[in-house]
Amino acid sequence: MGASEQRECPAGSFSGSASGKCDDCVAGTFQELTGQSSCALAGQGFYVGSTGASEQTACPAGSFSGSGASECDDCAAGTYQDATGQSSCKLADAGSFVDAISASEQAACDAGKYSGSAASECIDCAAGTFQESTGQSSCLLANAGSFVDAISASEQAACPAGSFSGSGASECVDCEAGTYQDATGHGVGQSKCEQCQPGTYASDAGSTTCDLCEAGTFAEESGKSACDECPAGKYASAVGSTMCSIANAGSYTSEDG
Repeated sequence: MGASEQRECPAGSFSGSASGKCDDCVAGTFQELTGQSSCALAGQGFYVGSTGASEQTACPAGSFSGSGASECDDCAAGTYQDATGQSSCKLADAGSFVDAISASEQAACDAGKYSGSAASECIDCAAGTFQESTGQSSCLLANAGSFVDAISASEQAACPAGSFSGSGASECVDCEAGTYQDATGHGVGQSKCEQCQPGTYASDAGSTTCDLCEAGTFAEESGKSACDECPAGKYASAVGSTMCSIANAGSYTSEDG
């Protein structure tokens, strides 16, 4: 006996013309209306995981999809998605990282570390550099007069008196004999040592002061590591002398110094 009427296909199915039956929408497609001749592709950011579906579902945070998806894809490490129903993931910002798949948020790099964009981990600041703030994309060079002797440092340290450094130093350098530094670091003045002035000397490396030449000795030039003795026929009666005086007529000096 022939059909006496036609019936609409239910939601979640479709039929072509002159079709004797309704077919379920396949996974990745859906149909929310009755009496339709085709199914709709799941939209970007949505998925349909079963056949015969009458609706699509938004991808959860931490995942994404293109159109016609039967499942959502996890965001890869270095990316995240904090909203639902999205077609792509976001790159982790410079200064942040995402170390797992399917992440819905990014995390700031700790002090002492840094990252570029799309990082799955943060990088330690190298010796000679530091970073005192969180969420940074680079490290700072240690200032002249300061140093950083370890990786992942969040602060720099001042060079002690008697030493100096240039910028980006991992250690301080002792002042050479004949020079001194009486201040501690963090300043341009501590990027070098000062020469001892004429009449003074510094015999040891790492000196914080210069000593006055003793009586009988002198230092005519700056930067001396030792004072010179006055030669025979000359004398220096005062400490800190820069030159020797010639003995007066009728006087003499019996030996050098």
